[in-house]
Formats: sequence, structure tokens, C-alpha cells
Amino acid sequence: MADSHSVKIDGLADFIKIHLIDSFRDAANDSCGVVGINRRHLKNYSFGATFWEGSSSRIIDLGSKGGPLDGCVTFYHNDLQIQYEDLKFRCHRVNPLTGVPNGGNASKQAALTKGNSSPVFLPGMEGVFADKGEIIIGLDADLDEGLIGAQLGLLVPTYDKNKPKITFKLLKTLYTSSSLSDLPKVEEQPSLKGKPNRPRLEKIGLGVKIQNE
Repeated sequence: MADSHSVKIDGLADFIKIHLIDSFRDAANDSCGVVGINRRHLKNYSFGATFWEGSSSRIIDLGSKGGPLDGCVTFYHNDLQIQYEDLKFRCHRVNPLTGVPNGGNASKQAALTKGNSSPVFLPGMEGVFADKGEIIIGLDADLDEGLIGAQLGLLVPTYDKNKPKITFKLLKTLYTSSSLSDLPKVEEQPSLKGKPNRPRLEKIGLGVKIQNE
């Protein structure tokens, strides 16, 4: 019998594939088009800014009243958060080699802060959890190829002075540029309304295995 928390991670992955991947892909394509107007003077910074604005505005529209993510999206002080059941997460463009956001200061700070609302799984120790970490969608996108990949994972502290403070642990691969045919059909998406009685998230071991970097 599948662990209920493993099922939750699978449900979260499907939620992202159904509701959000199109927004990321379309925003990346639009950003490539904008930068393509003048590749001599518009480079990675312009791509990143356009990608963030394009993807966040699309997701905010989805979370508007009557939208498919009604009540599940918050945007305050340029901080976009999405809620699935009792889990909140952010989306960041990441370094494709490390999975760590290029910016993402809010998520990095949350990953280092005790008492964070997201459960954290320790690699190779099933059912064991820590009290630090942050769930994110890591997005690999560039001005030549658009959206290359999307991964669901955790930012966790390393506790090693000889390594970066934050590392990324992969939970699920959500999208690669060749995986469009594997996405769930959009017409099957449920309409999420309001904020149902979501239980307060406590520290729990979700019992899922993490793929090492």
C-alpha cells in the first residue's frame, strides 16, 4: 500500500503539471521572442526579467476569482506563492547544474529558518525529517531554448563550511522539453475554490525517496 505522504507528493506533481507548466513554457517562449528583437543588446538579464513577469502574471490570473486556482495563489511584495492542500511553494529559475535558484532569497531564507512549514526529507533515510528546508519548483530556461526543464524539489541547508549553504534535492522531474506528450490533459483539471479546511502542517516524514544530485 502506498504511503499517504508519497501520494501527496505525486498529487502535488500532477497539480503542477496540469495547472502551471503551460504558464512557464508560454512565458519562456514569449521571453525568447522579446530578446530575439535585439540579441545584441537584450541578453540573459532581459530574458530573466521578462520570464518572471510573464510567468507570475499568468499564475496570478489563474488564481483570480473564478479561475482554476481561485484562492490558491498569493502575491505580495513581489513574492509569489502557490498553495496545494497544506503545502505552499514558490517557483524559481535555477542554475541548471546545481538546481539552486539564481535569486530566490525568500526561499533560501525559509530553507535556513527553523520551524518552516515545509517538511524536509533527509536523503537515504526514509521516514526521517528535519525542521529546515523549502519546497520549490526549479525552472531551467534560457534565451536560446525557452523552458528546458522543471523539477520539484527541496532547498536544504548543507551544514558544511566547505560547501554552499544551500543545496537542492530532487523529488520529481515535472517537465523536460521533450516531455509535452506526457503531461496530463488540461481538460481534466479540477476547479479549486477557496481555502478548504486545510490541516495545520506539522513536522512529518513523508517517506519518499530523493534522487541525489
